Amino acid sequence: MLNKLFIMNINTKHAVQYSNSLFKLGVDYDFSKNTKSENDKENDNESDKDSDHESDTDTDDESNKKDIDWKIVKKEFEEKIETCENEEKARAINQLGFLYNSGLGTEKNNKKARELYEQAVELGNKSAMNNLGNLYENGIGTEQNYTKAKELYERAASLGENMAMYNLGFLYECGLGVEQDYKKAKELYEQAIQLGCLAAISELGELYMNGSSVTPQDYAKAKELFEQAIYLAEDDKAMANLGNLYENGLGVKRDYKKAKKLYEKAIKFGCPLGLIFYIKMISKRNNVLQDKKALSLLLCKYIDGGGTFHDLENKEKEIIKTILRLNKETREKYKDILKLL
Repeated sequence: MLNKLFIMNINTKHAVQYSNSLFKLGVDYDFSKNTKSENDKENDNESDKDSDHESDTDTDDESNKKDIDWKIVKKEFEEKIETCENEEKARAINQLGFLYNSGLGTEKNNKKARELYEQAVELGNKSAMNNLGNLYENGIGTEQNYTKAKELYERAASLGENMAMYNLGFLYECGLGVEQDYKKAKELYEQAIQLGCLAAISELGELYMNGSSVTPQDYAKAKELFEQAIYLAEDDKAMANLGNLYENGLGVKRDYKKAKKLYEKAIKFGCPLGLIFYIKMISKRNNVLQDKKALSLLLCKYIDGGGTFHDLENKEKEIIKTILRLNKETREKYKDILKLL
Protein backbone atom coordinates (compact mmCIF):
# COMPACT_ATOMS: atom_id res chain seq x y z
CA MET A 1 0.00 0.00 0.00
CA LEU A 2 1.19 3.47 -0.84
CA ASN A 3 2.46 5.34 2.20
CA LYS A 4 0.04 8.18 2.86
CA LEU A 5 2.95 10.44 3.63
CA PHE A 6 3.49 10.85 -0.08
CA ILE A 7 -0.02 12.21 -0.67
CA MET A 8 0.34 15.32 1.44
CA ASN A 9 -1.21 17.64 -1.11
CA ILE A 10 -2.64 16.45 -4.40
CA ASN A 11 -2.19 19.95 -5.84
CA THR A 12 1.60 19.67 -5.64
CA LYS A 13 4.40 17.25 -6.40
CA HIS A 14 4.01 15.19 -3.25
CA ALA A 15 1.52 12.87 -4.93
CA VAL A 16 4.22 11.56 -7.24
CA GLN A 17 6.99 10.83 -4.74
CA TYR A 18 6.08 7.15 -4.42
CA SER A 19 5.95 6.17 -8.07
CA ASN A 20 8.92 8.30 -9.11
CA SER A 21 11.32 7.04 -6.46
CA LEU A 22 13.33 5.10 -9.05
CA PHE A 23 13.69 8.27 -11.09
CA LYS A 24 15.68 9.72 -8.19
CA LEU A 25 18.30 7.00 -8.40
CA GLY A 26 21.70 7.44 -9.97
CA VAL A 27 23.22 4.91 -12.36
CA ASP A 28 26.10 5.66 -14.71
CA TYR A 29 25.77 3.31 -17.69
CA ASP A 30 25.01 3.45 -21.42
CA PHE A 31 22.10 1.01 -21.55
CA SER A 32 21.55 1.58 -25.28
CA LYS A 33 24.41 -0.73 -26.25
CA ASN A 34 22.60 -3.86 -25.03
CA THR A 35 19.40 -3.97 -27.05
CA LYS A 36 17.31 -6.98 -27.94
CA SER A 37 17.50 -8.81 -31.24
CA GLU A 38 14.69 -8.51 -33.77
CA ASN A 39 13.50 -12.04 -32.85
CA ASP A 40 13.31 -11.08 -29.17
CA LYS A 41 11.36 -7.95 -30.07
CA GLU A 42 8.89 -10.00 -32.12
CA ASN A 43 8.40 -12.37 -29.18
CA ASP A 44 7.81 -9.41 -26.86
CA ASN A 45 5.28 -7.98 -29.29
CA GLU A 46 3.37 -11.27 -29.32
CA SER A 47 3.39 -11.28 -25.51
CA ASP A 48 2.06 -7.73 -25.41
CA LYS A 49 -0.83 -8.71 -27.68
CA ASP A 50 -1.82 -11.43 -25.23
CA SER A 51 -1.87 -9.06 -22.22
CA ASP A 52 -5.24 -7.83 -20.98
CA HIS A 53 -5.99 -4.22 -21.92
CA GLU A 54 -2.55 -3.69 -23.49
CA SER A 55 -2.27 -1.20 -26.35
CA ASP A 56 0.35 0.43 -28.54
CA THR A 57 0.28 3.70 -26.59
CA ASP A 58 3.51 3.14 -24.61
CA THR A 59 5.86 6.10 -24.60
CA ASP A 60 9.11 6.03 -26.58
CA ASP A 61 10.96 5.78 -23.28
CA GLU A 62 9.00 2.68 -22.32
CA SER A 63 9.61 1.15 -25.76
CA ASN A 64 13.36 1.75 -25.48
CA LYS A 65 13.29 0.22 -22.02
CA LYS A 66 11.70 -2.92 -23.45
CA ASP A 67 14.29 -3.13 -26.23
CA ILE A 68 17.20 -3.39 -23.80
CA ASP A 69 18.24 -6.94 -22.96
CA TRP A 70 18.53 -6.47 -19.20
CA LYS A 71 19.79 -9.98 -18.58
CA ILE A 72 22.86 -9.24 -20.69
CA VAL A 73 23.31 -5.95 -18.83
CA LYS A 74 23.08 -7.78 -15.50
CA LYS A 75 25.65 -10.37 -16.59
CA GLU A 76 28.01 -7.59 -17.67
CA PHE A 77 27.76 -5.90 -14.26
CA GLU A 78 28.39 -9.21 -12.47
CA GLU A 79 31.48 -9.87 -14.59
CA LYS A 80 32.83 -6.40 -13.85
CA ILE A 81 32.37 -6.97 -10.13
CA GLU A 82 34.51 -10.12 -10.41
CA THR A 83 37.22 -8.65 -12.64
CA CYS A 84 37.46 -4.95 -11.81
CA GLU A 85 38.80 -3.10 -8.80
CA ASN A 86 38.28 0.16 -6.93
CA GLU A 87 36.06 2.73 -8.67
CA GLU A 88 35.07 0.50 -11.58
CA LYS A 89 34.05 -2.29 -9.23
CA ALA A 90 32.08 0.10 -7.01
CA ARG A 91 30.29 1.47 -10.08
CA ALA A 92 29.31 -2.03 -11.23
CA ILE A 93 28.03 -2.95 -7.76
CA ASN A 94 25.85 0.18 -7.72
CA GLN A 95 24.58 -0.58 -11.23
CA LEU A 96 23.68 -4.14 -10.26
CA GLY A 97 21.85 -2.75 -7.23
CA PHE A 98 19.85 -0.54 -9.58
CA LEU A 99 18.70 -3.61 -11.55
CA TYR A 100 17.54 -5.38 -8.39
CA ASN A 101 15.91 -2.15 -7.19
CA SER A 102 13.94 -1.76 -10.42
CA GLY A 103 13.37 -5.44 -11.30
CA LEU A 104 15.21 -5.23 -14.62
CA GLY A 105 16.82 -8.46 -15.86
CA THR A 106 16.02 -10.11 -12.55
CA GLU A 107 13.26 -10.46 -10.01
CA LYS A 108 12.82 -7.27 -8.02
CA ASN A 109 14.60 -7.55 -4.69
CA ASN A 110 14.91 -4.34 -2.67
CA LYS A 111 16.78 -6.06 0.16
CA LYS A 112 19.42 -7.27 -2.30
CA ALA A 113 19.55 -3.80 -3.84
CA ARG A 114 20.16 -2.27 -0.42
CA GLU A 115 22.99 -4.72 0.31
CA LEU A 116 24.65 -3.93 -3.01
CA TYR A 117 24.30 -0.18 -2.51
CA GLU A 118 25.86 -0.56 0.94
CA GLN A 119 28.83 -2.40 -0.56
CA ALA A 120 29.28 0.32 -3.18
CA VAL A 121 29.03 3.03 -0.52
CA GLU A 122 31.82 1.33 1.42
CA LEU A 123 33.93 1.67 -1.72
CA GLY A 124 33.12 5.38 -1.97
CA ASN A 125 30.62 5.40 -4.85
CA LYS A 126 28.64 8.67 -4.67
CA SER A 127 25.74 7.40 -6.79
CA ALA A 128 25.28 4.48 -4.41
CA MET A 129 25.18 6.92 -1.49
CA ASN A 130 22.32 8.71 -3.21
CA ASN A 131 20.55 5.46 -4.08
CA LEU A 132 20.85 4.05 -0.57
CA GLY A 133 19.56 7.35 0.77
CA ASN A 134 16.57 7.02 -1.53
CA LEU A 135 15.76 3.61 -0.04
CA TYR A 136 15.89 5.03 3.48
CA GLU A 137 13.81 8.06 2.47
CA ASN A 138 11.04 5.89 1.04
CA GLY A 139 11.32 2.88 3.35
CA ILE A 140 12.14 0.54 0.47
CA GLY A 141 13.98 -2.64 1.48
CA THR A 142 14.56 -1.15 4.92
CA GLU A 143 12.87 0.85 7.66
CA GLN A 144 12.09 4.43 6.67
CA ASN A 145 14.73 6.70 8.17
CA TYR A 146 14.94 10.33 7.03
CA THR A 147 17.98 11.00 9.21
CA LYS A 148 19.99 8.29 7.44
CA ALA A 149 18.68 9.47 4.09
CA LYS A 150 19.81 13.01 4.85
CA GLU A 151 23.26 11.87 5.94
CA LEU A 152 23.74 9.83 2.77
CA TYR A 153 22.46 12.62 0.51
CA GLU A 154 24.79 15.12 2.21
CA ARG A 155 27.75 12.79 1.79
CA ALA A 156 26.97 12.23 -1.89
CA ALA A 157 26.29 15.93 -2.49
CA SER A 158 29.65 16.85 -0.98
CA LEU A 159 31.20 14.65 -3.67
CA GLY A 160 29.29 16.45 -6.42
CA GLU A 161 26.36 14.05 -6.95
CA ASN A 162 23.69 16.33 -8.44
CA MET A 163 20.79 13.92 -7.87
CA ALA A 164 21.65 13.83 -4.17
CA MET A 165 21.43 17.64 -4.08
CA TYR A 166 17.99 17.36 -5.65
CA ASN A 167 16.86 14.70 -3.17
CA LEU A 168 18.25 16.63 -0.22
CA GLY A 169 16.43 19.72 -1.43
CA PHE A 170 13.20 17.72 -1.41
CA LEU A 171 13.74 16.79 2.25
CA TYR A 172 14.21 20.46 3.17
CA GLU A 173 11.24 21.59 1.09
CA CYS A 174 8.91 19.07 2.76
CA GLY A 175 10.48 19.09 6.20
CA LEU A 176 11.21 15.35 6.15
CA GLY A 177 13.69 14.54 8.91
CA VAL A 178 14.82 18.17 8.93
CA GLU A 179 13.32 21.52 9.81
CA GLN A 180 11.46 22.81 6.76
CA ASP A 181 13.70 25.31 5.00
CA TYR A 182 12.58 26.68 1.62
CA LYS A 183 15.74 28.75 1.27
CA LYS A 184 17.94 25.69 1.65
CA ALA A 185 15.71 23.72 -0.73
CA LYS A 186 15.91 26.46 -3.36
CA GLU A 187 19.71 26.66 -3.05
CA LEU A 188 20.06 22.89 -3.41
CA TYR A 189 17.76 22.74 -6.45
CA GLU A 190 19.73 25.55 -8.09
CA GLN A 191 23.04 23.80 -7.35
CA ALA A 192 21.68 20.55 -8.78
CA ILE A 193 20.54 22.35 -11.94
CA GLN A 194 23.97 23.94 -12.36
CA LEU A 195 25.48 20.46 -12.27
CA GLY A 196 23.05 19.12 -14.86
CA CYS A 197 20.19 17.66 -12.82
CA LEU A 198 17.19 18.38 -15.06
CA ALA A 199 14.70 16.97 -12.55
CA ALA A 200 15.44 19.90 -10.24
CA ILE A 201 14.10 22.39 -12.82
CA SER A 202 10.55 21.16 -12.25
CA GLU A 203 10.99 21.18 -8.48
CA LEU A 204 12.19 24.77 -8.56
CA GLY A 205 9.16 25.60 -10.68
CA GLU A 206 6.90 24.18 -8.00
CA LEU A 207 8.53 26.39 -5.38
CA TYR A 208 7.56 29.41 -7.47
CA MET A 209 4.11 28.02 -8.22
CA ASN A 210 3.25 27.36 -4.58
CA GLY A 211 5.07 30.41 -3.20
CA SER A 212 6.89 30.86 0.11
CA SER A 213 8.71 33.51 2.10
CA VAL A 214 11.81 32.71 0.02
CA THR A 215 10.17 32.42 -3.39
CA PRO A 216 7.09 34.67 -3.63
CA GLN A 217 4.39 33.09 -5.78
CA ASP A 218 5.29 33.72 -9.40
CA TYR A 219 3.22 31.78 -11.93
CA ALA A 220 5.08 33.24 -14.91
CA LYS A 221 8.41 31.99 -13.51
CA ALA A 222 6.86 28.63 -12.68
CA LYS A 223 5.50 28.33 -16.24
CA GLU A 224 8.91 29.15 -17.68
CA LEU A 225 10.60 26.49 -15.55
CA PHE A 226 7.96 23.84 -16.30
CA GLU A 227 8.34 24.49 -20.02
CA GLN A 228 12.12 24.16 -19.72
CA ALA A 229 11.77 20.87 -17.84
CA ILE A 230 9.42 19.51 -20.50
CA TYR A 231 11.63 20.65 -23.37
CA LEU A 232 14.91 19.41 -21.87
CA ALA A 233 13.79 16.26 -20.07
CA GLU A 234 10.15 15.50 -20.94
CA ASP A 235 9.48 15.86 -17.22
CA ASP A 236 6.04 14.37 -16.55
CA LYS A 237 5.46 16.28 -13.31
CA ALA A 238 6.17 19.49 -15.17
CA MET A 239 3.56 18.47 -17.75
CA ALA A 240 0.99 17.91 -15.00
CA ASN A 241 1.80 21.18 -13.23
CA LEU A 242 1.79 23.20 -16.43
CA GLY A 243 -1.58 21.65 -17.22
CA ASN A 244 -2.78 22.79 -13.81
CA LEU A 245 -1.74 26.35 -14.60
CA TYR A 246 -3.71 26.28 -17.86
CA GLU A 247 -6.75 24.62 -16.29
CA ASN A 248 -7.03 27.25 -13.58
CA GLY A 249 -5.76 30.25 -15.53
CA LEU A 250 -2.80 30.81 -13.21
CA GLY A 251 -0.41 33.21 -14.93
CA VAL A 252 -1.79 32.15 -18.31
CA LYS A 253 -5.07 32.39 -20.18
CA ARG A 254 -7.33 29.55 -19.07
CA ASP A 255 -7.24 26.80 -21.68
CA TYR A 256 -8.95 23.49 -20.86
CA LYS A 257 -7.88 21.86 -24.12
CA LYS A 258 -4.22 22.57 -23.41
CA ALA A 259 -4.64 21.38 -19.84
CA LYS A 260 -6.27 18.13 -20.96
CA LYS A 261 -3.55 17.51 -23.54
CA LEU A 262 -0.80 18.06 -20.95
CA TYR A 263 -2.51 15.82 -18.39
CA GLU A 264 -2.92 13.02 -20.92
CA LYS A 265 0.72 13.28 -21.94
CA ALA A 266 1.80 13.17 -18.29
CA ILE A 267 -0.41 10.11 -17.74
CA LYS A 268 1.22 8.30 -20.66
CA PHE A 269 4.57 8.89 -18.99
CA GLY A 270 3.20 7.29 -15.81
CA CYS A 271 2.67 10.43 -13.71
CA PRO A 272 0.08 9.99 -10.92
CA LEU A 273 -0.22 13.75 -10.48
CA GLY A 274 -1.35 14.06 -14.10
CA LEU A 275 -3.97 11.37 -13.52
CA ILE A 276 -5.26 13.05 -10.37
CA PHE A 277 -5.53 16.46 -12.06
CA TYR A 278 -7.22 14.84 -15.06
CA ILE A 279 -9.83 13.07 -12.91
CA LYS A 280 -10.53 16.21 -10.91
CA MET A 281 -10.94 18.33 -14.04
CA ILE A 282 -13.29 15.89 -15.77
CA SER A 283 -15.34 15.38 -12.60
CA LYS A 284 -15.52 19.07 -11.75
CA ARG A 285 -16.52 20.20 -15.23
CA ASN A 286 -19.10 17.48 -15.82
CA ASN A 287 -20.49 16.84 -12.33
CA VAL A 288 -19.66 13.14 -12.46
CA LEU A 289 -18.69 11.00 -9.51
CA GLN A 290 -18.22 13.83 -7.03
CA ASP A 291 -17.67 11.23 -4.31
CA LYS A 292 -13.89 10.71 -4.44
CA LYS A 293 -14.10 7.38 -2.64
CA ALA A 294 -16.64 6.05 -5.14
CA LEU A 295 -14.51 7.28 -8.02
CA SER A 296 -11.32 5.67 -6.73
CA LEU A 297 -13.08 2.34 -6.11
CA LEU A 298 -14.60 2.44 -9.57
CA LEU A 299 -11.24 3.12 -11.20
CA CYS A 300 -9.51 0.41 -9.18
CA LYS A 301 -12.18 -2.02 -10.32
CA TYR A 302 -11.43 -1.25 -13.94
CA ILE A 303 -7.68 -1.33 -13.41
CA ASP A 304 -8.16 -4.87 -12.11
CA GLY A 305 -9.76 -5.67 -15.44
CA GLY A 306 -13.33 -6.15 -14.21
CA GLY A 307 -16.50 -4.20 -14.68
CA THR A 308 -18.43 -3.02 -17.71
CA PHE A 309 -19.34 0.36 -19.15
CA HIS A 310 -23.03 -0.23 -18.39
CA ASP A 311 -24.77 2.84 -16.93
CA LEU A 312 -21.60 4.95 -17.06
CA GLU A 313 -21.74 8.51 -18.35
CA ASN A 314 -19.58 9.37 -21.37
CA LYS A 315 -17.11 11.40 -19.30
CA GLU A 316 -16.81 8.57 -16.82
CA LYS A 317 -16.03 6.23 -19.70
CA GLU A 318 -13.39 8.68 -20.88
CA ILE A 319 -11.66 8.45 -17.51
CA ILE A 320 -11.77 4.65 -17.51
CA LYS A 321 -10.47 4.42 -21.07
CA THR A 322 -7.57 6.69 -20.14
CA ILE A 323 -6.63 4.26 -17.38
CA LEU A 324 -6.92 1.23 -19.64
CA ARG A 325 -4.66 2.77 -22.28
CA LEU A 326 -1.78 2.69 -19.82
CA ASN A 327 0.67 -0.18 -19.71
CA LYS A 328 0.15 -2.83 -17.05
CA GLU A 329 3.01 -1.67 -14.81
CA THR A 330 1.69 1.89 -14.72
CA ARG A 331 -1.85 0.72 -13.97
CA GLU A 332 -0.50 -1.16 -10.97
CA LYS A 333 1.24 1.99 -9.72
CA TYR A 334 -2.02 3.90 -9.87
CA LYS A 335 -4.04 1.36 -7.87
CA ASP A 336 -2.71 2.38 -4.47
CA ILE A 337 -2.74 6.08 -5.30
CA LEU A 338 -6.36 6.03 -6.43
CA LYS A 339 -7.44 4.40 -3.17
CA LEU A 340 -6.12 7.45 -1.34
CA LEU A 341 -7.95 10.05 -3.42
